[in-house]
Amino acid sequence: MSDSTFLLKCVIVLALLFILVAALYPGEEGPWDDFTTALSDAPVFPTFGFTASEASLTLIPVANGTNPPTTAFAEFGSGSGCSTAQWWGCIATQDSGDSYASNSGINEAQSAFSVKLPTFGVGDFHILNVTVEFQCYGNSGTPVRANFGFNATNDTSQFGTAFMPGGEFCLIGTTNGWQNKTAYFIFDIPPLEIPGQLVSLFSGSEMLISNEDSVDLFFSFTKITVVYLIEHFSADVVCGGFDVGCVLNQFFTWVADFALFLVSILIFVAEFFMFVLGVLYAITIGFVATFTFFFSLPGAPAEAQAIISALFLGIVAFMSFILIKVVRGTGSI
Repeated sequence: MSDSTFLLKCVIVLALLFILVAALYPGEEGPWDDFTTALSDAPVFPTFGFTASEASLTLIPVANGTNPPTTAFAEFGSGSGCSTAQWWGCIATQDSGDSYASNSGINEAQSAFSVKLPTFGVGDFHILNVTVEFQCYGNSGTPVRANFGFNATNDTSQFGTAFMPGGEFCLIGTTNGWQNKTAYFIFDIPPLEIPGQLVSLFSGSEMLISNEDSVDLFFSFTKITVVYLIEHFSADVVCGGFDVGCVLNQFFTWVADFALFLVSILIFVAEFFMFVLGVLYAITIGFVATFTFFFSLPGAPAEAQAIISALFLGIVAFMSFILIKVVRGTGSI
């Protein structure tokens, strides 16, 4: 019989004993409750973590876009890099009223201005979502919402637009001052052969900042966080002809995945070891709480209590021996 089977039988016997105790001593179920609580709070069995993972990148405007804002200025000089000729600098630093750009117009299309995002190279991974953090200041009597559309390089069609959550507005600035707001957009994940949702679209893209109304709205800072999915090696990818880049990419992806697989094994083994220790700790604490009751049964005659204490002392000693064997690695689980 393995040690774990013995421990399980001990738990079952203790449960039966406590049923008897509950019948003989109503209201004395506290130690058993402590024992079951200790077991329920034990660590969760670990899962093997070799799955596709998420990564993110942060983008700040680096250049003017096609459409200039209505006004752009720095209240405290040009040292902040903000001017009518360099409006991207007005929304690249989180400085509230020190530098900002405003947009207004007759309609939403006229109120949009744009900035360029930096170029980068992280591979063709699928976009999961994009979050735009920004500072805004309403300059009219009407709360207004802002949108952030993204156009790929040399493309006027938007591949995604981040919206403010429902019920969120840039409020009137006189009372509320500069406000930190967010806009969000979740992308669908299409098959690999559809390139419309790949993170590379954000590289060098143009971001259009617009109002949902014709009122004035001031922006002082925008930070874009793109979350994308890192996929693992796929045997379905076939590199045709002399596509050396594809071959190298597949090879190094396989090497990286194999290394990640080995690391995942080590992490799983470590988590499993901690799981076993956690369970043994919970059982030990539970047993201590349980056995203390049997060492001082309410109303038990001294002779009977002595016999019961001797029996449970032996059980405690034997179970401690089993637990020590398991922890040392000489026992069987």
